[in-house]
Amino acid sequence: MNTFILILAALNIGVPVRCYESPTAWKEAKVVVNTIPNAIAFYQPNASDPFIALGPRVCKEVRTPTLYGAFILAHELAHLQQDRNDTPFDEQEADDIGRLWSLKILHRLEKLYKRKAPSLVILEP
Repeated sequence: MNTFILILAALNIGVPVRCYESPTAWKEAKVVVNTIPNAIAFYQPNASDPFIALGPRVCKEVRTPTLYGAFILAHELAHLQQDRNDTPFDEQEADDIGRLWSLKILHRLEKLYKRKAPSLVILEP
């Protein structure tokens, strides 16, 4: 079964986010949009209504919320911006933007779900 995370209004991101909880539904969704088989999330600009799709693991991470889930969501939001700016999809740029936006997205997810993210461990060199 696939469900939708209703974070559209809360995060003001301007695109629906689909959260797939079933591995079978997730596998089928990836086939429909012809994305890579090992994708954990994707932005679909070519639908009549563009959307971001999150696989089961990422869905759980976003709902927890965790920094990893926030990063993946931010990465896909970067692809949305690339699409809106009519620039080519660039995975490295999406990763860079994802790292820049992930803490902000994490704090917004914490407010939305009314729970704190697990503590972050930062390793010193």
